[in-house]
Amino acid sequence: MSIDQSAIVFRRKISSFCEMKVAPLTDAKQFRALSQYMIGLIDDRTPPPMLGRHVNWEEISLACGLEQISAELRRVGQYGFDAISRWFAETGRSHKRPSATGKATKTRSRAKSLSNKSTPDAAKTSYRSKTGPKPKPIEEFPEPLFETYDEPVSFQAALQFHIDRFGETITICIAPYSGTVMRLKQQPC
Repeated sequence: MSIDQSAIVFRRKISSFCEMKVAPLTDAKQFRALSQYMIGLIDDRTPPPMLGRHVNWEEISLACGLEQISAELRRVGQYGFDAISRWFAETGRSHKRPSATGKATKTRSRAKSLSNKSTPDAAKTSYRSKTGPKPKPIEEFPEPLFETYDEPVSFQAALQFHIDRFGETITICIAPYSGTVMRLKQQPC
């Protein structure tokens, strides 16, 4: 499986996070297991197991083979898992979302998730299309609806005349901080 440049850079960031923040709070065995688990999530394109807004530490401790995780380590580790979740949201690269509802989910190990990899192309094709009609192309020099006219004297009358002449509509928005702002909307004739 090829790892893109974004994943390589993010792996380095998570590694340095673990070395600077997680290592002082735990022993070498827990540090190695937790940092490998975080990097494994990035490599496997799997988001961390969540339980509400926080990570599911029971599932993580089972997957890492850890017996006891201190409250301070959970607090600091949450920042790393939040960063991984944000990275998946920004890049759109996550394949599946593990849930913490079933008993099979809690006993699942990282080795099982390695064998069930999906292709990264599946996540890239799920872009949402914009709703509504497609915008009309912008004409550099639009054709007027009528050619002959007498130029109005006041600015307001001239503006309204040329809006009608080219078949446009206008929306006036009054903003308290900047006065009157006008936006033109193109309407079909």
